[in-house]
Amino acid sequence: MELPKDEAGFIALHIINAEMDADMEQAMALPGMMRDILNIIRYAMGQELDEESLSYERLVTHLKFYLQRIVKRTGYPEGDEQMRRAIQKSCPEEAACARRIGDFVKKKLGYETPEEELMYLTLHISRVVHDSRK
Repeated sequence: MELPKDEAGFIALHIINAEMDADMEQAMALPGMMRDILNIIRYAMGQELDEESLSYERLVTHLKFYLQRIVKRTGYPEGDEQMRRAIQKSCPEEAACARRIGDFVKKKLGYETPEEELMYLTLHISRVVHDSRK
């Protein structure tokens, strides 16, 4: 059976709503947030991302769960500060990009992204950028 695009989109929003325990307004905003975050990465890192790479799939999966944590107002427990500093030092451009994402999320949703989350974003950004340069 083939559904009209509007109907398929409506069903997809209900699935997102059920998966994330979000209200319909939040569920409708999430795909746009995902697109905006991926565009921030493309712009900040100055390159297109290889959407066929495993690193891209991992990034998108991480972003999905990041948005879910935002909706639920949860986050990672505080981790190793020394490791966060090491990652920021070894990936300064990617860490700056992760901060831009955190600033964007705070402006759009009023959610303060925890440092631990920024560290994981930095790692995923670094991987996808490295894979896309090959």
